[in-house]
Formats: sequence, C-alpha cells, structure tokens
Amino acid sequence: MPIKLRLFGHSYCHLCDEMQRALAPWQQRFGFELEVIDISDDCELESRFGEKVPVLFQGQQEICHYFLDETALQRCLGAPTPTAISSGSDPL
Repeated sequence: MPIKLRLFGHSYCHLCDEMQRALAPWQQRFGFELEVIDISDDCELESRFGEKVPVLFQGQQEICHYFLDETALQRCLGAPTPTAISSGSDPL
C-alpha cells in the first residue's frame, strides 16, 4: 500500500506553494500519494490549523509545518538518514 501524505494549507499561501514544490522530487523518487487540502473554506480545519499552515501529515501524525523538514520526511518514508547517506548510501 503506497504512503499517503496530506498537505493542509491555503491556495493563496506562498509557504504552502513552496512546501508543495519541495515535496515534488521526494514524491517522484518515493511515489507517495499527496493530497493537497485547501482549508480556506472549512471552518473546522481553519480553527485547527489557523496560521500554522502549511502542515504535512501522514495519517494522524504531523510530519512538519511551515517548511519541509527533510529529516522528518525521511523518517516517515523510511529513507536513509543523513548518517546513512554519509556512509555511502545513495543520497536523495
């Protein structure tokens, strides 16, 4: 079963756009599904996340918010950690 990530944000948010762009090479390499959710018209999600967007989740687990945390994403995807990369594994 492929990994599914959800990115909560606003359509007018430059940080949301930046995180989506930063995720693109990861998605290409690891093939996860990315659902982008605009919270602008959802009062419940707006109340939950407010100005904390963009927020990236796998299931109920928050991976990161504001900016892509590549280390946290690596853990989520089971990708080699920076230590493994420096020991000769194929870098991203």
